[in-house]
Amino acid sequence: MPSMPIILNDKWRITCDKRMQWILQRRAGNKVRVSATGTIREPWDSRYFFDTRAGLISCISEHCGEVSASALEAVGKLPGRYEVRLERANDPDGKELHIEHREEKIGAG
Repeated sequence: MPSMPIILNDKWRITCDKRMQWILQRRAGNKVRVSATGTIREPWDSRYFFDTRAGLISCISEHCGEVSASALEAVGKLPGRYEVRLERANDPDGKELHIEHREEKIGAG
């Protein structure tokens, strides 16, 4: 699985919300803002949301313009469907924990 974000070009990138989908984001202008912790963050607008690689690729080709070969290769390595399964478990102190397990389904999608 490629690391996130995947930079497609100077205006578009792919990220994920770690729970249910990939997000295609567009740069929100050239402004840079500084967070309360002093780190610089480039503002991005979340535009499109996908749980299948096929839908993501279709939208990239329709909206994102020219995309780097390395980005296309990274997108091709994404699983066919984005899925997360939540399990409940107890930690040693008896507190309930939620553990995420990402299931990759390669194939149709």
